[in-house]
Amino acid sequence: MGADRRLRVAYHFLSPSAWAAVEHPIDRDWSGYSALAIAVGDYASGNRMSVELVDARGAVWTAPLASGTWREAPVPFATFVPGAAGAGSLDLITLRALRVRLRPAPGGAGSGFIDIGGIRLAGGRGLLGPSVYVVAPLYAGEPWDPVARAVAAQGFTAVHLMPLDLTISHGDAIAAFHRAGLRVALAIHPTTDFHAYHARPDWRQRMLNGGSRFDWRVYLCPAHDGVRRHVAERVTALLASDPYDAVAFVEPWLEVWGGPGADNPQHGYYACIAEPMRQRFRRVHGADPLALFEARNGSYRLRPDVSGTRLYQQWVEFRAQVLAEFLAQVALAARRARPGIPVMVTHLADARIAGEEGRAREYLGQDLEVVLRTVRPEAVILETAWQDWLQSGLPPTYVRDYARAYRRLVNGRARTLVLPDVGSIVARPPAWVRDMAASVRQAGLDGYVLFSWDVSAANPRVRRSVDGFEQGVHSWQAMGEQMEGRIARTGDARVGSSAAHVVFGPKTPWAWAAVQTPLDWGPVWARQGYTTLAMWVRAGTIGYEVAVELLDSGGRAWRAPLPLETTAWQKISLPLAGFRGGGPVPVQHLAWLRFVADGPSRGPGAEFWVDQIQLEREP
Repeated sequence: MGADRRLRVAYHFLSPSAWAAVEHPIDRDWSGYSALAIAVGDYASGNRMSVELVDARGAVWTAPLASGTWREAPVPFATFVPGAAGAGSLDLITLRALRVRLRPAPGGAGSGFIDIGGIRLAGGRGLLGPSVYVVAPLYAGEPWDPVARAVAAQGFTAVHLMPLDLTISHGDAIAAFHRAGLRVALAIHPTTDFHAYHARPDWRQRMLNGGSRFDWRVYLCPAHDGVRRHVAERVTALLASDPYDAVAFVEPWLEVWGGPGADNPQHGYYACIAEPMRQRFRRVHGADPLALFEARNGSYRLRPDVSGTRLYQQWVEFRAQVLAEFLAQVALAARRARPGIPVMVTHLADARIAGEEGRAREYLGQDLEVVLRTVRPEAVILETAWQDWLQSGLPPTYVRDYARAYRRLVNGRARTLVLPDVGSIVARPPAWVRDMAASVRQAGLDGYVLFSWDVSAANPRVRRSVDGFEQGVHSWQAMGEQMEGRIARTGDARVGSSAAHVVFGPKTPWAWAAVQTPLDWGPVWARQGYTTLAMWVRAGTIGYEVAVELLDSGGRAWRAPLPLETTAWQKISLPLAGFRGGGPVPVQHLAWLRFVADGPSRGPGAEFWVDQIQLEREP
């Protein structure tokens, strides 16, 4: 309830023992805060007012409120007292309700009204309180203050803001979160930088299949001196321009889970055998690590006779050391730019992966002991394994297993937090999150960071960005038959600083061309009930036939025409119910978004600009 909104409650006492109360349910973790701030007024002053908290056992905890004119007053949780003996301590994680109660007092008015409003949490614990990831590009073009207020209202005390593009300042977002009382960590994937990846091909990692991309990420080689300097300089620049409160290294690993052996279907994505890695290894160990691998079917794989050799063990240790040294160099730059700034490092926690416990070191180059010694982070964030994220029946107590496995290893050298997923794969309801939070506290962990606000069931957003092109067009690919399709980043934008420029043509009968991008959030979009695909479009050529297609993972397509009617920017809204295909659009199974030009017509083709593609629903 905001300070600018008031609930007016009329009362009429019929006896000295009468009372009146207003109750509001609580469905979130309040443990990150030390007080309530309540704006309340009894305009027939003289009666007794109190605020009550009802815990999970039904026990009522009470603190007095000052009666009189409208004002906001802090009510520390430490001042609440139980209504009965033996209630223990006030558990702020599992509260069920808040009440404001009014009782008559001698000389007080028998009737009147009270105003209640501005109930908010105060005195946050910052980075050690309940925290959540926020992926900045998903909010392109939106004001940040409503986002920040919504996050704070859910009991979070900090956000890990993921810019994805290290060239973009997010000072406006940070200011909004600070106004809402939240701390902000700069959350970066240290080896992923789309601009550097395309500008400097010599900086790229080399995987066993010759590539340097996996899933949505592109990868730079952590052994390359240029990469190390570049990332350190970008972090230094961001800390100079934006008032971040911490730096967090997100998923700083080398692919791929399962390792480089032929028994792993994804072994081709194992990294990194780029020349800088090979040169460093040769200097240290006098051997080329490529000798560990054999070429098969256009890719390399681990030779079956070397997995237990000393050379392979040296290679495993070397990968972990290279990663840790890279992180240490970036951490040093951050600390020089902002003395005292906390550094947080994510570690893929493998303690619950049956039969592969402890394999993150071999597969991903993640050695927590080496990181603790080399990087000396203020906090370690234990990212729970993706195998857990996939489980629909995952018990919220599962975080205790990670505490048992890692608390002794960390041994007080850093704060230890845990990172569960709450919706990118399986939706976790608020009750599950609160039970998980209780398990975090019981296990002796220092806190948690949820992934992520963008997919959380608590997120009230009525629109979600699909692509705002602030990171360019790296995820898009062109294709065609007897016709060319091109897409490029442009500064001629309607929202933010970047848009996409699309050209199809020239057109001959039945030739076709398309540009398309993968979609990753179908299950989330389906759960959140989005009904419309919207985008800003302006035409370079008017009247040519272009369509928007949505494709599922099996290649089935649903199509709607894209009007190119004006050279001025206009917002186009395409209801999903209007897409034509084999029945309703299966939002949860969508895999691709495509712009396509085809059909029997002839002409010079089509040219248009597109910006801020997003899904929308009714509020």
